[in-house]
Amino acid sequence: MKTGNILFVLIVLGYFALEAYVASRVAYRMEPDYIFSEYVTAARAVELCGSLKPVDAENFQANYNYVKQRAIDAEEQPTESSESTGPSSLEQEAAGRREVEALVDELGCKDIELFKLRKRYENLARQNLPTPKR
Repeated sequence: MKTGNILFVLIVLGYFALEAYVASRVAYRMEPDYIFSEYVTAARAVELCGSLKPVDAENFQANYNYVKQRAIDAEEQPTESSESTGPSSLEQEAAGRREVEALVDELGCKDIELFKLRKRYENLARQNLPTPKR
């Protein structure tokens, strides 16, 4: 084989190895519990520090309800990838709220971290998640 072909194969294999590594490191971001905690912290930041728009509030609440239902469903039917011993949705919600309250008490509403949470709220409100079927 030519040196160029060997180098090409090594680069392609290295790329796929890197992709597999990155995917394994960030897989938790697709878990319903993690997504729900993102919604909880964003909602609490907006409750404490403001910047609500009525349309955003409606959209966010619909998305929040959908994500919360997904987290509850994931608790009821644990899979191999989710932790069955993790905190329940209610415990997770309370912990997220306490975390944001401590952040507000410590840094105030003008801090960049709370600005990021309020921006996350706006971004999460813009998502077009399906409405839960009842």
